[in-house]
Amino acid sequence: MRSQAQIYGLIAASGVLDRLAAFDPHWVGSTALDVHVTGSDVDICCTAHGDLNAFEASLRKTFGKEPNFKVKREQYRGKASCLAIFSIADQFVEIYGRAHPVAEHEFYQLFVVEQRLLRFGGEALQGQVRDLKFDDFTTEQAFGRALGLGDDPEAALLELLEAPATDYLSLLSKADFA
Repeated sequence: MRSQAQIYGLIAASGVLDRLAAFDPHWVGSTALDVHVTGSDVDICCTAHGDLNAFEASLRKTFGKEPNFKVKREQYRGKASCLAIFSIADQFVEIYGRAHPVAEHEFYQLFVVEQRLLRFGGEALQGQVRDLKFDDFTTEQAFGRALGLGDDPEAALLELLEAPATDYLSLLSKADFA
């Protein structure tokens, strides 16, 4: 399994973020949080500036010759997305584009909340989440299980987006991470 630093090195050396600069790219997800396991991909959120067709055309032009390249359209929580998948040095990369700004993407918002939780919960929470990911939980499911968030961990995590630090600390304390 590659370390977070090794994955960052691959991203930097490949110039993926530079090639996406016009779309406000943000590295998110388990590899950016350093809770990844073998087989985790690199997730990058982008804004398509209101035009998913132009975004898709740019992805095809920019990354179409990368190994395992494919692009697809999908709906996530009722919002249209364009997703490109490819690999760089056997590391899979997924680029998500939405018509609206990255700060409004659920993927980015989940990343922000999870990053805050890890800042307050430390290595104990990080280790628990990674262990749960080894058991095939998604990142959000792993956080949900570790923190006792119930049946819809994504919704519970998103509720924390604007919450004060005291809410994070209270949740972590109830789950024995503070």
